[in-house]
Amino acid sequence: MYHTLLKQLEDPIISSYNCAIALKTIFKMRIYMIPFFLNAFAVFLLCCSSILFAEKSPAYLSNFWSGEKEHSRMSVRHIESGGIGYDNGYTSLEAFIAPVPNPVTLMPFLDVRGHGFDNGDVAANIGVGLRKISKCRVFGFHAYYDYRNNENKNYSQMAFGVESLGKRWDFRVNAYLPTEREISPVGEFQLSGFSGNNMMLSQSYQFAMKGANANFGLHFGRNKVCDFYACAGTYFYAGKIGPHIWGGKASLMVRFNKYVTLEISNSYDKMFLNRFQVGIGFTIPFGKCADQPLVDDYRSCDSDDLLLSRMTQPIQRQEIIVIGQTPVDTVAINPATGVPFTFVFVDNMSNSLGTYESPYHSLRQAQNNSQPGDIIYVYPGDGTTKGMDAGITLQENQKFWGSGINHTLQTTQGTFTIPAQSTTAPTITNIDIDTLGDAITLSSVNNVSGFTIINAYNNAILGSNVENLTVDHCTFQGTGLYCINSTSPGQAHISVTNNTMTDNTNGSIFDFGGPSNLVISDNTMSSTTSISSFPIALAADTSSLNATITNNNISNNEIGAVQLVLNDTSLATLTIRGNTITNNNAGSAAQLGSAIVINPLSSTTGNCHISLTDNILSDNQGSALYCHTSGGFNDFQATITSNTCTNNGGGLSFANNCTTLMLTATDNIISNNSDNGIAVIGTTVTTGNITISDNQITQHTGSGCGITFAHSGTELNAIITGNNISDNRGSGILLYSSTGIENVSLNIENNMVNNNQNIGSNATGGIDIEQYTNLSMFLTNNNLSSNNTSGLYVGSTLSTPFVDLQMKGNSSDNGYTLSNPGDGEFNLAPCNVEIVNSGIITTSGTITPVQSCPDDQPCT
Repeated sequence: MYHTLLKQLEDPIISSYNCAIALKTIFKMRIYMIPFFLNAFAVFLLCCSSILFAEKSPAYLSNFWSGEKEHSRMSVRHIESGGIGYDNGYTSLEAFIAPVPNPVTLMPFLDVRGHGFDNGDVAANIGVGLRKISKCRVFGFHAYYDYRNNENKNYSQMAFGVESLGKRWDFRVNAYLPTEREISPVGEFQLSGFSGNNMMLSQSYQFAMKGANANFGLHFGRNKVCDFYACAGTYFYAGKIGPHIWGGKASLMVRFNKYVTLEISNSYDKMFLNRFQVGIGFTIPFGKCADQPLVDDYRSCDSDDLLLSRMTQPIQRQEIIVIGQTPVDTVAINPATGVPFTFVFVDNMSNSLGTYESPYHSLRQAQNNSQPGDIIYVYPGDGTTKGMDAGITLQENQKFWGSGINHTLQTTQGTFTIPAQSTTAPTITNIDIDTLGDAITLSSVNNVSGFTIINAYNNAILGSNVENLTVDHCTFQGTGLYCINSTSPGQAHISVTNNTMTDNTNGSIFDFGGPSNLVISDNTMSSTTSISSFPIALAADTSSLNATITNNNISNNEIGAVQLVLNDTSLATLTIRGNTITNNNAGSAAQLGSAIVINPLSSTTGNCHISLTDNILSDNQGSALYCHTSGGFNDFQATITSNTCTNNGGGLSFANNCTTLMLTATDNIISNNSDNGIAVIGTTVTTGNITISDNQITQHTGSGCGITFAHSGTELNAIITGNNISDNRGSGILLYSSTGIENVSLNIENNMVNNNQNIGSNATGGIDIEQYTNLSMFLTNNNLSSNNTSGLYVGSTLSTPFVDLQMKGNSSDNGYTLSNPGDGEFNLAPCNVEIVNSGIITTSGTITPVQSCPDDQPCT
């Protein structure tokens, strides 16, 4: 290939077609011989060939840049793509201004260039110089000011160069001196690894580089259509940081007539590696021609025109400031202390220095040789519990991490993810009763992550003074007592996420004595064997508790799922969302073993707010939700939304006492449970504000009703709208209290209350409203079909009951029953009630038709 190229270039009358073939051949050389040195070798062969046929060819008469002897020009060119110290192509606009030499042998010049990079950055050069013909060569000197900006910083430098330009050979040397050598960071820190007991971070820094370059150029191969020029040389650059680099660059240019120039070049060094570029330029020469002859001293030169063309030859230099970039390593700094994090490494197959290169071989060594705030990082070693079977006691602020998962660490340099260093988690235990058999003993602030904890004799994790704790991505199996046994006398923040707890004796217990926050999410808790301790057991005293339990799978345990025990807690806020709680037994606790249990003990002044959303509560032996009768709350709020509660021992049961109850149940599926669907059955609810809307409340077995109000109290305000309350063994809606409710306000609208069977022998299987002192009731647009006895019963045996009932748009195939004892008052609206409802209305006692309720005005 090279031989063919040389043959083409040796021909002094090479055609324009052969010029194109030569260029194509050079491009092919680039494809197959990417590294710089091969390209440079090609240019070397071209140069040697040109010397061999120099006397046979008039190629040395090339006037590559003569421009008809005009000494000034305007040029525009584009180079693609990146080169030495830059990564993008750029477009340039250049003005070269020079007077006609006078005498002809001396010419000053001004060179101004502006560059726009493909990514929007800019650069510029302004230079002055002087060229002189001497002894049949042109000698020159120039000085430039260079500017470049990028997204990180503005850079500038001074540059100087000398050149010797001959008929065939050129030689140049340039030096570049940045005016500032500051370094600037580029981008964010990156994790680079570990060294000793430190985590190392790396950040790239950018800097202008001083340096120099030198090259030889060769004119050759001129014909009527194109001219060739090749140059090759070396360069050296050094930055304030980073390596000093040596490299080489070779270029080949072809000019067609005096207007179009094509260029290819290639460079290589260890920092910027291989940089191949292609360029095209367009030139418009102008200015007065130099037509006076050379002075007599230079008549010995072969060609006046040749030397004049060298006077206008472009300055060959590195016109873009070289910006280097290199990573700098630094240690990760703890933002809490301002000093580097210390990692203590453990691997039971290691050499026991505690470093990344040589970890400790046992947890006991790590415990004895670590300090508060350290990170104990454990590898699985040989996969056994060798060296990891005696438990570990953590110190304050220590993190205890297994190598099988990613870990996130907040540093002063940013937040970093440490990727998993092994494919499996380390396995730890403690079967030594003499050390109490706890696998991990906590201090007040700890993080435990990424372990398999098996067969701990006592607790897998024990903490008696926990303030801040996170436990994540651990597997608990075969624990003798509790998976997590945490006591917090004061304020606490605890997070338990992404763990698997299977086949343990008990679940986890959290006892709070101060204001606390608890998050339990994305865990799997199954197959605990205790009949008295829940998978999640929470206890709080008088201070506030905010507990969030989300996206857990709690299944196949001997007792329930979640138990919250409150003792006059100022405010317990419980959010239970997106969990699957299925197939749990009730243990030895009957209703107290329900899926979710809220137990106020003997409380009377506490407050509790519970949000139950998007859960699946199915096939549990106890109720889906049970609020225990043992105590009460001052303020109890329950928001129940979009849950599926099916095939449980009961639905949603509110058996607790409270001064104020606010219950909202919306968009739930509550079906096939063995007791009531929704039941408010506490002994006393002083004021109840209840909204039950758009639910499916169906097919409850036993004698279960769809909705039951069986509490005593002063006031009940209930809105029941848009529900399907059908196919229940008891009544659809039941209000019955042995001691009665003083004031009842009901709005029952747009419901389907069908085919309820009244197995419990209530007054009716449809809607049964009894035992009130004062009742204001709106019954509107309900479908009351196929219910045992009748669609509606309203009546109270309490002394002197008062009723305002408005019925409109209802249908009942077995009618309505309205009862008023002799000492009561019963107003029924509207006057045409039998017309605006479908079904027979059966009355007993005095029923007074009125236009509307509660105006109490008789019809006329």
